[in-house]
Amino acid sequence: MGDSVSLLIMRDLVDKRRRFTDFELAFHGVSSRTLTLKLKKLEKSGLITRTPNHQLGNRVDYTVTKKGLAFDDVISAMLLYGKKYL
Repeated sequence: MGDSVSLLIMRDLVDKRRRFTDFELAFHGVSSRTLTLKLKKLEKSGLITRTPNHQLGNRVDYTVTKKGLAFDDVISAMLLYGKKYL
């Protein structure tokens, strides 16, 4: 995990599933290639799941796994620290 894009992806997935375009719209300045690489890395790590959504053509839904949900405590602590000290 160790990079800001991955942290933002995890933060956004905790509350609901997302699609690639949701991330593209939310993360201005992050290239599609970088976003794709980060999503693949998180999936390979078992933190997120990539599920084809056949009802909507070739779209894919991303959701957080149980392992990824456990990481939410870390993200929350980082946000609290940032609000308090930065």
